[in-house]
Amino acid sequence: MIYFTCDIADISYLVDSKTVFISWKQDFDDANKYFLILSKAFVLLKDKGSVNWVSDLRRKRNLSIFETEWLRKYMLPQAIENNVKKIAFIINIEDEEAVRMHAILRATQNRLNLRFFYNEADVLEWITSRFSKLMV
Repeated sequence: MIYFTCDIADISYLVDSKTVFISWKQDFDDANKYFLILSKAFVLLKDKGSVNWVSDLRRKRNLSIFETEWLRKYMLPQAIENNVKKIAFIINIEDEEAVRMHAILRATQNRLNLRFFYNEADVLEWITSRFSKLMV
């Protein structure tokens, strides 16, 4: 079910898996737009008591250092506080090396069940499984 839509992203709620799903539609440089979308998604997460968070970054492509730090310092600690069980980022395969060195992964993977995937099907399989598969 789509909760919010605009020119840069769709935010959906997947009832069966209690998942907030953000599909970014395009790349853009305005960090305020990024924060606005994430804030709306976080309100949905809290309202529904979601346990899973997915952000499809394949069209967003690059996160600025400012956006990354905001995720690390605000969003991910809030996810922990709100009992989010699984967080997934869908990335392009050519972005894998950058993601491996990315601050989000280094700073949070030990505290969260956070994984990176290349497609939506693998993410949904991981979310609905009782076992965690290590991908990227």
